[in-house]
Amino acid sequence: MYLWHEILHSYITGSRATEFLNHALVKLITDNELREKLNNLSQAYPPFEGHSYLIPLETRILPYWNDYLKNPKKGILEFRRMLIEEKKLDLEDKTEKKE
Repeated sequence: MYLWHEILHSYITGSRATEFLNHALVKLITDNELREKLNNLSQAYPPFEGHSYLIPLETRILPYWNDYLKNPKKGILEFRRMLIEEKKLDLEDKTEKKE
């Protein structure tokens, strides 16, 4: 999972303003969804795995993420664009990165 996490950081890129969003999406894909599927977990997330400073943003994204997972025709970059443009998601994280 860690290798996919790092690979996705190269694929999901953007400006400094979207750094937290990009990392939150990578975490949702690898640290949460992939972990759940590979380990055949019966309980879905949350609780979220990984960096605690991203949990507030992941929580805001989660309802859209669950809808996204139901639509296999939409790519992750399209989903990211939708979060930024259509949902006007507040990307500013009020917490300081401590990890």
